[in-house]
Amino acid sequence: MSSTKLFIADDHQLIRDGLESLISGINGFELCGKACSGEELIDTLMKTKELPQVCVIDIEMPGMGGLATMKVVKEKFPLVKVIVLTMHEESFYFNRAVREGADAYLSKNINREVFADCVHKVMKGEVFSGIETGQASSANPSENKSIDALTMRETHILKLVAQGKTNKQIASELFISKRTVDTHRNNLMRKLKISSSVQLVHYAYSNNLV
Repeated sequence: MSSTKLFIADDHQLIRDGLESLISGINGFELCGKACSGEELIDTLMKTKELPQVCVIDIEMPGMGGLATMKVVKEKFPLVKVIVLTMHEESFYFNRAVREGADAYLSKNINREVFADCVHKVMKGEVFSGIETGQASSANPSENKSIDALTMRETHILKLVAQGKTNKQIASELFISKRTVDTHRNNLMRKLKISSSVQLVHYAYSNNLV
């Protein structure tokens, strides 16, 4: 039986080395490459003759972030499974990652058994979460229905509002009109069922968006 080939992308040397050690201790797993950035991962995959079956990608990396990297991998190499590694255990991040195409969402604090179980399940086509909030979210996604209904643009604007920026400042930063920002804010309030900017800020902080 052939081994499952994995590729790691994380900007921290300690994490890469730790994952390499973890993978080497699992029978049937083979580490076929490591990258310190999303750009390096994509470049390597474009040049390799034999793709990995699973890419393990840190959600937060300089330059091309983890989710952006994952989207490119999924677009160019649809058969490659992607496991997102994170320090965030809030269900919002899990839901966002899965919606963007992740096959699994794992805490960096996982042990060898959980990691092995995760890889085996994603290879079977299952979506896996190695964090408690993610599992709860996966089992009952309606709990975060409001926040999951937001578009990426609305989520970005919500973060900027929570940072204290005015509609004019947001429009300038995002290269859109102030009227468009007004529309997005109105949509945010409607979707989240809130009626003031103060409540928007509170919501953003309560859901760890800031």
